[in-house]
Amino acid sequence: MLSNQERDAGWHVLCTVAETGEHQYPSWQNSDACISRGGFTAYDIVHDAVKHGVICFNPTKGSIAQIYIEPQYRRQGFAKKAIITAKNCIETPTLGILNVSSDYEVLGCVLTHMGFSLLLTQSEMIYTL
Repeated sequence: MLSNQERDAGWHVLCTVAETGEHQYPSWQNSDACISRGGFTAYDIVHDAVKHGVICFNPTKGSIAQIYIEPQYRRQGFAKKAIITAKNCIETPTLGILNVSSDYEVLGCVLTHMGFSLLLTQSEMIYTL
């Protein structure tokens, strides 16, 4: 079993590699560095000059990688408006959202209500130490 120090050192190495792009090692697919390398750009979700969240998407791929709304601004339609804005900026006939967690049912309901359909399901693997 790794000590916390060894685990932290390994995390630092992987993050540094992901951020600098010096090597082609596997990385966390939703880390900021991986998203930017994949051609995704983060856009602030702003209303009345106040930042309410962020959306990361790639208009060329027609794909949203992340969307986040600050807790105090949720359930006010900001995610929906950001998704509609992304839809109006894409260059593809479809808009996809990556890795929608089944644990967060609210997002799934919003997306279904907006007309999104489930393309596939994924499995998450775990290794017990």
